[in-house]
Amino acid sequence: HAFEPELVSNRDSFEPIRSIIELPQPLEAIADMVQRLRMDRSVGAVTSEAIWARDIFMVKLFVSNPIRLRNMAALTWSRDNVDSRKPTDRGSLYQRTDGSWWLFVPKHLLKNRRSKTIREYDSPVHQSVWGDLERYLLRHRNDLMRWPTDLVFLNRKRDPARVESVRK
Repeated sequence: HAFEPELVSNRDSFEPIRSIIELPQPLEAIADMVQRLRMDRSVGAVTSEAIWARDIFMVKLFVSNPIRLRNMAALTWSRDNVDSRKPTDRGSLYQRTDGSWWLFVPKHLLKNRRSKTIREYDSPVHQSVWGDLERYLLRHRNDLMRWPTDLVFLNRKRDPARVESVRK
């Protein structure tokens, strides 16, 4: 406690979203954003529609399960993600046998992993996200894939090996 006056936070983590947090109903702004995203669907353009599906799913997942960006970017999924006793066997985004979707982040990947009170993150994804999750994973994710990966969130970038070979 003696050092508390000397501790200075590097940043205000709420600053980027302060205008939303200060609204009377902050989640209405998020719901409005999702509705605007839905209306902006690119029909007929395969890649654009895949990005559209990914973005809606991503926004809804962040609201359902507000984990750190680093953990969100590292989420994995396997098409054969059977519910098993070992989370690593099923990917960090997995579906249980009852049809529910869950997120798993092992303790060693969490920011406060050294704390004795912190456990692994194994939490359900809200049911309102499932339809968008399944649309992206089962129908559109492959349209963004350029090389085999189990990462959930993909973007349309070139294969690093091809980029390097072009530079040489």
